[in-house]
Parts: sequence; structure tokens; C-alpha cells
Amino acid sequence: MLLRSSLLAGLGLALIATPALAQAVKPPVSAQQLAARCSTLETQFAQALAKAGNAPGTAQAQQDGSRGQAYCTSGRPSDGAVWLRRAIRDLGETPLD
Repeated sequence: MLLRSSLLAGLGLALIATPALAQAVKPPVSAQQLAARCSTLETQFAQALAKAGNAPGTAQAQQDGSRGQAYCTSGRPSDGAVWLRRAIRDLGETPLD
């Protein structure tokens, strides 16, 4: 009897949790969306870099941004977006995407 109650409770919990988990999972991002994200971040990075001038952290941001741009153009846009976001934050800005 205890086993049956435990199984029913577990099944009920699984049925309740499934829709919540399905909403938490994001759909896959297309290659076009990734390329557009790279383009947006590259533009924002260039603008932030121009605005920063010779401020502290600019050299590190330049390295991170260059790495991000290289990844974006070499077919690794997810990695490129990570590095571009880091570079934008290094310059004191908040990434737009």
C-alpha cells in the first residue's frame, strides 16, 4: 500500500513538473540568429570602444573584442558572442542582447 501511494505521488509530481520544465527549456537558436547576435554585439563593441578612448580596461576589452570577432567570423558565433559581451562589459557598458 505504501509503495503504491509513493508511486502515485511520484507520478503526480512528474506530471505537474513536466509543463514547468518544458517552459524553462529555450528553443534552439538558428545560425542566422547567432550571426545577427554577433553583428549586433560587434557594432555595440565598436561604439563602446570609440567612446572609451584610453580609459582603464580598454586594452583588455580590445583583446576580448578581437577574440570575439574572430570567433564570429570563423563560424563559432556562440563563442564570439561570449567574448564580445565580456569586452563590452570591460568597457563599462551593458550588452544589448
